[in-house]
Amino acid sequence: FFFQAEDGIRDKLVTGVQTCALPISALGAARAALRRFVQRTGSHRVGLPPRPQREDPAAGLRIARASAEIDAAALVMAGAADRLDEIAAARRTPTPLESATVVRDTAFSVRLCADAVDRLYESSGGSALSQDEPMQRYWRDVHAARSHTVLTWDNAANEYRAAHDAEHG
Repeated sequence: FFFQAEDGIRDKLVTGVQTCALPISALGAARAALRRFVQRTGSHRVGLPPRPQREDPAAGLRIARASAEIDAAALVMAGAADRLDEIAAARRTPTPLESATVVRDTAFSVRLCADAVDRLYESSGGSALSQDEPMQRYWRDVHAARSHTVLTWDNAANEYRAAHDAEHG
């Protein structure tokens, strides 16, 4: 997002591609991982004696929690996008706290996606490590987004805290 200031064009990047595109791709990968996990529960066998994972109550708990985390991540992302839209519509430069809040929220949403995918992946068995298994790709993609410096939770939280302290003393 670029804004025009009264003194001419100023390239004020509110948030880079990493805080817009990467969270959306992490959300897509998390949703795909959930679909894949549910799909695999019919053929993936767990326990002794082995039984289909869909018969395991723990799988249902994992699906419920992961889906709630993914839905929450989508809502947090939508809120951040709405804030950016409001700032852009007002044609003003965001405050440092507004920028830090967007970064905080997008980093948190990616963290929720990664937590959801981790929960599913750890219960997917060794076959999920196979190169031709989509589950490992979804896990890798979410963690690639989570590892980006702007979306690393510690960095985003520290940036938010500093901006909040500067604005509110």
